[in-house]
Amino acid sequence: MKSVIEDGLQRFISHQILQFEDAKEIPIHFIGSIAHYLKDEINEVLKKNGLRLGNVVKRPIDGLVDHHRKLLNQ
Repeated sequence: MKSVIEDGLQRFISHQILQFEDAKEIPIHFIGSIAHYLKDEINEVLKKNGLRLGNVVKRPIDGLVDHHRKLLNQ
């Protein structure tokens, strides 16, 4: 099962991330519960491609709610 996940991640990185010239210069961020639970696998495949993992946010809605609450309280 691990090889299936790693193969899928490698295809994603090859087709979606490495197409950008500066991909190796900036951290790559992920959102969602799948990314959260596969964080170690994602990090491993990113490193193999010379990429750096940035933030992994399980529930982005929490940050959005906090942001808008702060705006309302200004």
